[in-house]
Amino acid sequence: MIENINLENYTIEVNGEWFYLRKDLEAVAEASGRQKTYLRRPTKIKVFKELKDRYNDVYNELRNFYWFDQYKQDVEGTNENIENKSLEMEGNFNMNTQVLENLTKAIESISDTHKIEYAEEKITNFIHEFMKKEYGNIPQTLDVRVTDVKTERIEGLTHKIFPKILKLANMGKAIMISGPAGTGKNYLIEQVAKALGGKFYYSSTITQEYKLIGFIDANGTYHDTELRRAMEYANEHPDTKVILMIDEIDASDPSALVVVNSLLANGYFDFPDKRVSVGKNFVVICAGNTVGLGADMVYTGRNVIDGATLDRFILVKMNYDTNLENALCPEDSLRNFIYDIRRSAEKNHVNAIVGMRCLKNAYEMFVNDFDKQDVVSDAIIKGLGEDDINVLKNDLDKSNEWYKYFKYVA
Repeated sequence: MIENINLENYTIEVNGEWFYLRKDLEAVAEASGRQKTYLRRPTKIKVFKELKDRYNDVYNELRNFYWFDQYKQDVEGTNENIENKSLEMEGNFNMNTQVLENLTKAIESISDTHKIEYAEEKITNFIHEFMKKEYGNIPQTLDVRVTDVKTERIEGLTHKIFPKILKLANMGKAIMISGPAGTGKNYLIEQVAKALGGKFYYSSTITQEYKLIGFIDANGTYHDTELRRAMEYANEHPDTKVILMIDEIDASDPSALVVVNSLLANGYFDFPDKRVSVGKNFVVICAGNTVGLGADMVYTGRNVIDGATLDRFILVKMNYDTNLENALCPEDSLRNFIYDIRRSAEKNHVNAIVGMRCLKNAYEMFVNDFDKQDVVSDAIIKGLGEDDINVLKNDLDKSNEWYKYFKYVA
């Protein structure tokens, strides 16, 4: 099965073709322009099994990459949890001696050819690009000081606005995160709660006031809500950050959101059965697709949020993060094709949501040997009308190998 292996550039020859070891056996680009070869999943599993037996050091490095989780059970025959960890990659990235020598020589050449005042910047940029090329998107490890005696550790990739949201939440500020669907808002807020060693509560679209304040039924029994449970937990555990996330705030009933405005302004709220105060570590973080000024061409069902309510929040805009998306979909041609569709949709005002979930689902279907046309129609196009598809077609890169599977969808 394995004919040759090159540990200088970490490539492997299988059936007369060369593939990148660290890129899920992606084919090495051919200078001749010949169509790229793809290994099917059963073949990849056979290759990884042979690596495990013959090149154990190489195999142990590969198994720590996030994309390898999907193969572990088949290759190792274990019951290890192989859930997708696209946003929580862990691994040991050990450089071999040759790689270290190459890196050292490159750094020395930069130092020799640039003035000393520019050398540090050049070397830093070079190392960043080198590590990205050699190992992909390396997960971050953040030690977050929560109190003078307590530190929480977050490992894995985080969105570029994560440090800002983390700092604001630790300050106790009410936050509204606004951004397109599929940018990872929900996951980001959960990461913030975890980083602060806190308790996380979630409330979806608030269509009626009782979803926030609860109600007393005909028997006199009070039925609580996530808001009530979060506030009481904050009072019972004053040294723990309590994060309440209100999702789709701009799709919520503006009159119901007056409750949030009231409790943030007054520091307490009168529920149907009693008054509950806002604990010192109680934090509200909302997420929406707009900035609260009403519907737009894509998010047509969004409401105008009362100005007094908006004024209680710090507004942080969140967009797609290419580092996260590169990790979710490391197949370059597929990722660039999806980026192209996103760009065309935005340019031509086509109501299509092409977010990180789209990249994640498309890549997972691709590596699990789904037909490419099914990947395009089921994970990317997802029910777009024929007219919209034709509009997108006219503005896509037709040289991308995935285009041919797109043009026959409609």
